[in-house]
Amino acid sequence: MSYMSGSVGIRCRRAVLWTLWDNYSASAGDYVEQSVNLGFSKYTLYLKVDGACNVKIELSPDDGAHYYEAQTVSFSGAGDKIIVIDVIFNKIKLTVDSAVTITAQLVGIV
Repeated sequence: MSYMSGSVGIRCRRAVLWTLWDNYSASAGDYVEQSVNLGFSKYTLYLKVDGACNVKIELSPDDGAHYYEAQTVSFSGAGDKIIVIDVIFNKIKLTVDSAVTITAQLVGIV
């Protein structure tokens, strides 16, 4: 299992883009955590994988002291999905359960 920290990629006037994983070769159990700015009304998570896997999305309201499972996104094969998150949180954690190549981007929208 390995851990990565995401990075802020692009900022613009009405949204912020965080690239959590960029074509990352993940092993089962790998996860990434990212702190996010408060003040966004919703977030959009973009996921793309090259094979079957589950991606567990966990959110934290207290900077990672406690995580709560928001959703598990299942892929039966290669593909992409878009998930809208409209709850308040300040840290996100994604965990994969299989070896896949994954790209994950999160956009905070004002």
